[in-house]
Amino acid sequence: MDNIGLGYCCDVVETPCDTSPLSLSANIERDTIQHEKAHNVLASFTLQACDSQFGFAVRQRIHADFVVVLDTSDSMKTGQKLASVLATIEYMMDVLSENDRFALVQFDETATVLFGLDYLTAEKKEDILNILQNIRTHGNTNISDGLFTALSILQSREGDIPISRILLLTDGLSNRGLSHSEMIRKLQHEELDENLTIHCFGYGKDHSSSCLQTIAFRSPGGLYYYIEDSEHIAETFGDCLAGTFSTVAYSIHVELEAFDGCRFIKIRTKFPFRSVKQMKKYVGSLGSMYEQESRSVLMRMSLRGLPKCSQNLFRVTLRYKSAIDHSSYCHRKLVTVARNQEPSNVPMNKELDRQINRVTSAEAIDKAISAASVKNFGTAEQTINCAIQRISTSITSSDPYCRDLIDDLKDCKRCVSSHEIFAKTGIHEAHQYSTMHNQERSVGMRNERSTRNVGYGYCTTQQAMQMEKAAAAISSYLAAYESPLESSV
Repeated sequence: MDNIGLGYCCDVVETPCDTSPLSLSANIERDTIQHEKAHNVLASFTLQACDSQFGFAVRQRIHADFVVVLDTSDSMKTGQKLASVLATIEYMMDVLSENDRFALVQFDETATVLFGLDYLTAEKKEDILNILQNIRTHGNTNISDGLFTALSILQSREGDIPISRILLLTDGLSNRGLSHSEMIRKLQHEELDENLTIHCFGYGKDHSSSCLQTIAFRSPGGLYYYIEDSEHIAETFGDCLAGTFSTVAYSIHVELEAFDGCRFIKIRTKFPFRSVKQMKKYVGSLGSMYEQESRSVLMRMSLRGLPKCSQNLFRVTLRYKSAIDHSSYCHRKLVTVARNQEPSNVPMNKELDRQINRVTSAEAIDKAISAASVKNFGTAEQTINCAIQRISTSITSSDPYCRDLIDDLKDCKRCVSSHEIFAKTGIHEAHQYSTMHNQERSVGMRNERSTRNVGYGYCTTQQAMQMEKAAAAISSYLAAYESPLESSV
């Protein structure tokens, strides 16, 4: 492990660590900071999920509630979009167990609950397959009714299953019900369960990737997936399901507390953090984590000038539940630096530098999307170029991960370079890169990026395996749904 510039870190693990699904580490720019002067410094903490030591099998994994929200408006009948989605739902019936629960909501002009949340016994699975055979396209697109119907189902659920997922699938813009902005405002005021994750799938070029990403980011770890064509639906869904199936920890909460002489200036993450004491204490919800995942939060802090001393800067407290046995865990890490007369010449901590590069990339992509959305394509390209320059001159520029960041930024620069490219598919591709690097989660991009390094795209072993299995299995189901699905009258 690279500990250059780590600072002095003291671990306090309040529960046995030999079976802990997560580990906690923290990094700061340098282990020595000049005294009697004020400083702005960067720091980060990282959660690392265990490898597959628990030997996940179908019956060993945590069980979950799934609500699939399916667009059945007229536009879904083009190509094989609806057929591919229905075949994918049939595949879900194969891989979900009788201890999982499932609900199916369709939306066109309005939302309809086709199957209420229930355990997936063999009989219930057969009922769902019969429902799939009778789904037809019709009318316009009311995304808000579909989304809030799904939320209502989960808000009224009973039982002890902690994990829930909404999988929202659409190919168009909402032209019935709430507008995109109205829907997002309403969603911001909803009280969501801490272990609910909303994943949004956008098909083709006519959906609003901005709206779908905003919906997904409302929940911890939520993802926006861009599906360019029907051929990629199966593997993308497999990627998503594999994540939930390999969950090792949930109800993840983090508390950040700064000590005397130290303040938090900015917490640079899309995960929800709220202030308990302004600039001194924050609490955040990080949802759940999959095996092999890591999740880092970058922080900017200000330090007051002090006499020579050993200064306690901040403490990270991590609390969560194991998805293996539902035991509760607590870890604490105290970060301390030496305040000496001479400034430290030790190079920047490499792991922290990687995280700075990741956040730099994600923030640059977001800013470039905003600029391109108002047709400031020159500003968008310049924003990307500045990020590439920063990463190229960093101490980890030759790191495979950082080389991939640069390649992703170059691809995003193409996405925001002109109205023609941006309006067609560039906006969706850029939002997918933004999602991937903000959330540090796979969005199914690695098969399309043969020039990237091994492990590209935050892909876990389980996800890589499940993508291949899903693509192979769903192709065998597709024939049953390939006949033309005419609109209902």
